[in-house]
Amino acid sequence: MNILLVRILLVIFGALASGRNFAQSLHYNVTPQFLPGGELTLQVELRCFTGNLDTVWFRLPDKINWSAGLWRCYSDWEVIDAAGARLLRLDSLRIAVVCTPGQSFLTLRYRLRQFPPGEQVTRALSLSPILQSTYLHVPGACLFLLPRHYQAFEVDVEWRNLPAGWQIQSNLASGTPVQRIVSRTADWRDGIWVAGDFRILRGEVFGRPVFFAIRGTWAFDDASLFDAVLRTIETQRDQWNDRDIPYFSVTMIPSVHAAAIAADDREREIFGYGKHQSFAVYAGRLCTMARLLRLFNHEMMHYWIGGKIRDCPPDRGDALNWFAEGFTDYYALRNRWKAGFITGADFFLEWNDRFVSAHYADSLAGLSEAELRARRYTDDRVFKVPYRRGAILAFYLDCAIRVRSGNDHTLHDFMLDLMTYTHGTGRNLYEQFSFFTETLSRYLGEDCTGFIRLHATEGVRIPASAFRLPDFLLQETDTAGAPQFFLNPADLLAKAKFLK
Repeated sequence: MNILLVRILLVIFGALASGRNFAQSLHYNVTPQFLPGGELTLQVELRCFTGNLDTVWFRLPDKINWSAGLWRCYSDWEVIDAAGARLLRLDSLRIAVVCTPGQSFLTLRYRLRQFPPGEQVTRALSLSPILQSTYLHVPGACLFLLPRHYQAFEVDVEWRNLPAGWQIQSNLASGTPVQRIVSRTADWRDGIWVAGDFRILRGEVFGRPVFFAIRGTWAFDDASLFDAVLRTIETQRDQWNDRDIPYFSVTMIPSVHAAAIAADDREREIFGYGKHQSFAVYAGRLCTMARLLRLFNHEMMHYWIGGKIRDCPPDRGDALNWFAEGFTDYYALRNRWKAGFITGADFFLEWNDRFVSAHYADSLAGLSEAELRARRYTDDRVFKVPYRRGAILAFYLDCAIRVRSGNDHTLHDFMLDLMTYTHGTGRNLYEQFSFFTETLSRYLGEDCTGFIRLHATEGVRIPASAFRLPDFLLQETDTAGAPQFFLNPADLLAKAKFLK
């Protein structure tokens, strides 16, 4: 009886502690300030609960994708409301505030600057703070430092003294300088916050708001772009039967690429990032609608693959890059066909050329996943290898599952199982990869562990002779021996079967 009573009390105290943790508040005041000489900076005041700790720790971001050395964007540290509290800069990435006895709250002030200054928006600067005279574009992970002891969040964000006429939008809301966030995870920081001379368009998908913040001059009008965004979102939400996403943000800004790239290529280049309830697009002035559609569909797909299907813990980054990027590319290409952006002929032309032939002809395609990760952000020649590798693997598995099940099951059934396993559970595929292989093996009817290790991790190309195709698909080989795939023209329902 005493043991039972102790267990009951532990449950009660645990629930109360959880409630207290969830009730811990964070308040951010963000104030744009122009320094002498015209440099735009952001002054941030962070008010947090100390948790009765004698020292409160903060860690600065260092690297997000291509953007490195982010700690250089911070200056002017100050504790402003706690007499006797001391601020220590332990190294480039760690800030500590030594609290006074009985101190319950503290306010930390810091300044955020663009580093290096200038007007360039390159890949290397894309996820660092971009602070210009007419707009700002800042990742939440840079803008909002977190106390290390917080496990859940009740956050208020207030922007003060925005210049007259500036529009504002984030991955959490649009058009309002005051926002409230309640979250049991830090995912709310995984987005882009913009303000300035943006044009904001509002639409709906399945009754839920979608906002598009865009600036710059393009070869197409805003309405055409936004229509493409909405069709992309609608097609993918329908596919995942995930229609209740409460809000979604898309941002698009002009980019300027490294001078080493030829001028015309610089102006046509595009890239982007899928974030929490959002994606961000960076594009050259001469980018084409076709490439934008490709990017829209890829980044939107990350809401599920890499988002709700959690591939890795934050500290492992792109350890399953072949899955997060490659499966995403396969889905994105299929969804452009489903949405009517391309035809079936376009699909197979792009699939055979840009993915299959390119991968089988690439001398670097056989690098291991570890070698690719080590060179991903320093060697442009290897960047697309895991995308192509994973996409081809996804196609192979999709076909193999269809063959075994008589087209009753597809790769998507497997992906839905992965989403159920990881979404909202705290689990991820990297740390529980046995779930991935065991579940996939059930769909294939054979142990796939060695196959995944050989073709995903070690990088060995799948032999053309190994593909198992449903009867509505045909296979040939090109002059280099790479497999090529087509719909079976004798099957009038081939398209419907393949896109189910």
